[in-house]
Amino acid sequence: MKKLLLVLTLLLVVLVACGGTPLASTFDEGVVREISVQVIEDVMAQDYESVWERFDPAMVAALPTVSAFEDAIGEFIVNAGENRDVTVMAINGETVDGQDIARVVVRARNEDGNLQFTIAFNTDMELISFMM
Repeated sequence: MKKLLLVLTLLLVVLVACGGTPLASTFDEGVVREISVQVIEDVMAQDYESVWERFDPAMVAALPTVSAFEDAIGEFIVNAGENRDVTVMAINGETVDGQDIARVVVRARNEDGNLQFTIAFNTDMELISFMM
């Protein structure tokens, strides 16, 4: 049930992320791009703890342990095979409840298939959303 909810949420975020709103001036696009690539490279290297440590409090509440995060995505990562490269496809901005958000679509090309991620950061560069 959790995996189905995760997949549905991912689809919704991907649809919203395609809107193309410019990134707010509170973000440095280069920093957003660099951290986004690092997050996905960490995921593909199965370094779930490094990614989990970037979670904001709401994400920690939803996935309270590194193991919970790994349980949610680990099978997909393992089945994708060795990572070949990570590419940022789009960076968009949005404002939610008066807070600026950076939403990033990232593609990981892998040995056995590609994965697409949509991640979002608050202005402190904490992960507030992680979808695949």
